[in-house]
Amino acid sequence: MRDQLAGVTDLNDMMRHDRNQLLPARYRQWRNRVRGEAEVDLRSLSPVHRASEVGVPVLLMHGTMDDNVPYRQAEAFVKAMKKSGKPLEFLEFPGVGHDIEDTDDRVQMLGAVDVFLKANNPAE
Repeated sequence: MRDQLAGVTDLNDMMRHDRNQLLPARYRQWRNRVRGEAEVDLRSLSPVHRASEVGVPVLLMHGTMDDNVPYRQAEAFVKAMKKSGKPLEFLEFPGVGHDIEDTDDRVQMLGAVDVFLKANNPAE
């Protein structure tokens, strides 16, 4: 069992990253799927550029060695949230990639989710 971390917070940065990671034909398919026929402005949809609009507490977790979603996206989102004065809890996993495979890391991740949900979305 593997748990995944790291949500995309900057769609343009993600597209640049994917352009360097995927074969050209695969990248074009992916780009067209993400942008759609109208080629929407990905910046306007990216959480990192909309941090001031966030209205709920956010829990962000990211591995520093993530090859799928660059760690720089987490750093940029943390900075944007702090600048906007928005509630953010950030949990960094040094040496971890996109998937959590280590039991201790998984326990830490799930524990953080439990604490976050109890504080921000209690059952009662």
